Amino acid sequence: MPKNLPSNELLVLDFGQGTIRVVLMDLSSGSPRIADFAVLPRERDPREDEERARIRKAMESLSPRGKPPVVMTWEDGIVFRQLTLPIMPEEDLKKAFLWEMQQKFTAGSEDNALAYETVAEGDSPEGTRERLYSVFHADRKTLADRVAFVEGAGYTVQAVLPAQAALARLSVGAPEVRDTLLFDIGLKTARILVVRRGKNMLSRTVLLGGRVLTDLLAGYQPGGGLAIGPAEADELKVRQGAANPQAEHISLLRPYLEKIVAEIKRSIDYYELQKYSQPIGSVLFTGGGSDLKGLEAFMSRFLGLDVRTFDREAFLSPKLSKEKRALAEAGIGGFATALGAAIGAEEAVSLLPRLRKSPGKVRAQKTSARLAAVFVCACLILLDVGAFLTLRASRSALKTAELEWGEIARIHKLLEEIKTQQSFLRTALKGDLSHPALLKELSLATPETVRLDELSFNRTDASLTLRGTVLGAGKNDVKVIAQFIGDLMKSPFFTDAALVSAVQDAAGDSRFELRCATKGIS
Repeated sequence: MPKNLPSNELLVLDFGQGTIRVVLMDLSSGSPRIADFAVLPRERDPREDEERARIRKAMESLSPRGKPPVVMTWEDGIVFRQLTLPIMPEEDLKKAFLWEMQQKFTAGSEDNALAYETVAEGDSPEGTRERLYSVFHADRKTLADRVAFVEGAGYTVQAVLPAQAALARLSVGAPEVRDTLLFDIGLKTARILVVRRGKNMLSRTVLLGGRVLTDLLAGYQPGGGLAIGPAEADELKVRQGAANPQAEHISLLRPYLEKIVAEIKRSIDYYELQKYSQPIGSVLFTGGGSDLKGLEAFMSRFLGLDVRTFDREAFLSPKLSKEKRALAEAGIGGFATALGAAIGAEEAVSLLPRLRKSPGKVRAQKTSARLAAVFVCACLILLDVGAFLTLRASRSALKTAELEWGEIARIHKLLEEIKTQQSFLRTALKGDLSHPALLKELSLATPETVRLDELSFNRTDASLTLRGTVLGAGKNDVKVIAQFIGDLMKSPFFTDAALVSAVQDAAGDSRFELRCATKGIS
């Protein structure tokens, strides 16, 4: 439960895929419970001022007696990453962390709000101790704009939680020796999370949202009559769902549910190959799509694991009106993210501390700025013509120094690139290959989004094997690899180039292997 809150109420703003949930949480019972809520549909192309007016009106109607603290959560635009770093002092860790984020993911602290937490610890290949960090980063301007809107209405934003981190808090209390897989079925997509002690170990997104199932059921013709519409399809999911294996509409449900089973098994297989993994002990279904009747029993049969769906009663406050209680019970899965955000308001990883400075620090900076301005004005009044000339000369010297510093930085960057290339040749190149012109041609043909991890030359058949990674290409990885092969074939050193394998990992990067036939190399 959140600690040290100024009241027994908390407002949660959950910006979901198709809705914005404004939820008033009752904290008086020891754990967050839903006391009231408003569900606002998200327009396809909303006018920002109109959407914010609706949110503000909902917030004020849910808390007419005061302005409780606010926790905000959403997923769109928030990216999940993982980093492994040696254990080091906190000050050194901050520098190393920012450097790694900039170099690997081009996510600098100036444009991004960054938040991270330790999720595992172990030995590195070099024998030293290291830690695995889960990292979230988001566009600083977008995040600051949403926070400013809420605080401009007179509320205090206590935390900004990634939706993945909010959902992870729902697993707190699970056995520590086994991890939990959480399958959150949203409107358009579904999130697959592996969670340990309330922290994210894995995050994937798949195109298995609840709307897919609604569209499938909308073609159902009960008794051979007219096809039902989307509203009736949603009602059919909650009222009957997959509870009766002999029902007419099961043939429409089954392919969708089997795809969910396949994605869960694929995620478990991938995760359990990772260094810091533990066996998966249970599967928890959340999100609006988890309200499908019979989902728990169906998945238990096919997964062979402990399968749970979101508890319909544990998170409903006695203060909730009869009408709202009925609505919440019918779609309780959709409130999972908001409830997780309330549970982890102070304990889960928040982007807010990285977004703004403390009020005391801001006041100190403003005071210093005022004193500096007074001092500068006094100096300008006392300066004579000679002082102005000296100032001009100083500015010229400063400009020269800036140019020199820029040149030094450029040379330093060049040396780092050379060092990286040498390191690559020492560690990645395998086999007897010493052909500078070929290596240069290979460097020119490699796209910017491709990182070559290993070259292996077989002198027997003059074949060159390239292993590398397409960084963040997503669905365009095939296009990038095809372009790379085409550029290699333009080179005078290759007679053929073929793709051997390509596998996309959970972070959206694709590892590939190419085999090239060379000519003119012996």
